[in-house]
This record gives sequence, structure tokens and C-alpha cells, in this order.
Amino acid sequence: MAKLIKTMSGGGHWYAADGTPRHKMEGGNGELRNTTLRDARKLKLIPSVTGIIGLLDKPALSDWKMKEICQATHAARHEIPDEDLVSDQMFRTIKDQAFSQVSTAAELGSRIHAAIEDYVLHDTQPIDELLPYVEPVVGFLNEANIRPTGVEKILVSNQYGFAGTCDLLFTWGASNDRLGVLDWKTRRTREKQKIRAYDGQDMQLAAYCVAAFGEDCLDDVMAANVVVSTTEQGRMAVLRHEELRSSWGAFKALCEVWRHSKSYDPRGG
Repeated sequence: MAKLIKTMSGGGHWYAADGTPRHKMEGGNGELRNTTLRDARKLKLIPSVTGIIGLLDKPALSDWKMKEICQATHAARHEIPDEDLVSDQMFRTIKDQAFSQVSTAAELGSRIHAAIEDYVLHDTQPIDELLPYVEPVVGFLNEANIRPTGVEKILVSNQYGFAGTCDLLFTWGASNDRLGVLDWKTRRTREKQKIRAYDGQDMQLAAYCVAAFGEDCLDDVMAANVVVSTTEQGRMAVLRHEELRSSWGAFKALCEVWRHSKSYDPRGG
């Protein structure tokens, strides 16, 4: 169960009202920096769906992070002076070691994501190294008769004050007249461990549905996360979200909390 947390007003993903991404700004030294809430207020930018959902604490993720830090600290225990607390430098070193696997996994995830996108857009077959990850996804798309209508589509709701980039909009079904949204995910999995949706993923797709098709679509649209395992080649799970109207209600409430906590209303008009 996700919980609300107070977040810092640092950088994040932001969009202009016309959907132009404004995730970065030019700093005083001429180099790009993350866009901040202060920038957003000045330029009347719209927060991303994931930025709004970021208000939620995710206990499972927090526990995993603490476990990785504990393991890295144990491995580095001989490097920590007995008479001293962990210094800032030592903490940064331990933190980098703890999450080094995340960078590696993220790189593989980005390559898998790009390979799926190339297949959907151009029918390009993935290279041999990526084929075991992408092949099950291709099988699912064909079996469900999914016909892409938008890839990496930027969606904006000025009415509700959010925006985001949806991995795939599509039509599907025997008559090819039903609507759907998909979001690709890669994840480290373990054998026999069930793949479940994470907190907030249903709200993310419900928000995309409303921005793309309107609120009336929520009872009929297919919304799913397609999870590709990076540790078990060939394993993939399609996680459909059935209670989209409830998920949308929760996201709308979270939008109100976001506006209150940031003292900023990004809604158009």
C-alpha cells in the first residue's frame, strides 16, 4: 500500500501546455540543469504523471534500497575507520556501490525498450542479443491483434493539469475498434516469483487513458503494463488494470494533493 510523503521541490519532468518537453533548462553557466518547481511556476509548466505519483511513498522500493545499502556497508566494513562515523565521502562510495547494478539494469532496459519501439514502428527485428527479451512481446502484440496508433506519444490534460509520454496507444480486437494503452517495463525477476504491478502504475495508465481518449473510455479501454524480465530471458508478463475508473479517481485526488503541497495550480484557464 502506497503512502503519502512530503517531497522536495527539485527537478522533475515538466511539459509546456502544447506538450513540448521542458525537463531541462539552461543554467547560469550555460549548461543544462533539471527544471525546478520555481521554473515551472514562472513558465506555467505542467508536471508529469509520474511526478505527481511521486508524492506516494513506496514501502517495497524503500525496503529494497535500505537492503542494498546494508549489504554494501557490510561489504565495505573493513574500509570504515573504527574510531569514526561514516564520512560523507564513504557514504557516497557505499551508495554508488550499492546501486551500481541499477545503472547496468537501466542500460539494458533502455536497449530493450528501444528494440521494442523499433519493431513496433519499423518492423525491425532486434539483434540476436536482445531477441530473447523482445520475442515474447512481439508474440503478445500479434496474438492480441494490437495495431499501434501512437508510439512515445506525449499526452496533455490542461483540464486536470498533467502530462506524460505514453509508450503505446493502439486499437485491438477482432474488429480492431477497441482502444488501449500500454507501458513497457523491465524488471529483475526471480524464478517462480509472481510478477505484480507496482503501486501507482494503474493510476499512471488511467491518467494516460483520460488524456488520450477522455473519461468516458475508462470502462472499455485495455490498459496494461508489459513487464519484460532482465534476469530470466524469455519471461514476460502482461499486467492488465481492470478498475481504471477507481484508479482515475485516486489519481485526480492525488492531483489535488500535489497542487496543495506545491502551492501551484498548473491547470489551463
